[in-house]
Amino acid sequence: MVNLSHNEIVEIEPYALHQVSIFSVLDISFNRLQMITSYGLVRLMRLDASHNHLTDIHSDSFAGLHQTFQQLDLAHNNLTAFHADDLFHQTNALYTLDLSECCRIHRCNHRARAG
Repeated sequence: MVNLSHNEIVEIEPYALHQVSIFSVLDISFNRLQMITSYGLVRLMRLDASHNHLTDIHSDSFAGLHQTFQQLDLAHNNLTAFHADDLFHQTNALYTLDLSECCRIHRCNHRARAG
């Protein structure tokens, strides 16, 4: 587990955590992040990005995680749009998604998967 919570982090560079890619849990909650990108954690199973200032999630943030990624917590953020198609296309194993208290979401793009 990599715990970076409660640090007032504003930005994490793409692939900045690649050197610790063996970890399966990343907690970046209670920071000041505005965007999520791919952090290079190839075995990531759980991401807690709750209680940030997120307005955007980069479309390839979860690329390469389709077999492992299971839990995503985005609660208490400032998301205005949620691109579900991108997320669900990249993560076949996702079973928990928390968007609670993301009151600013006014558009959720998702087409149901056949399956």
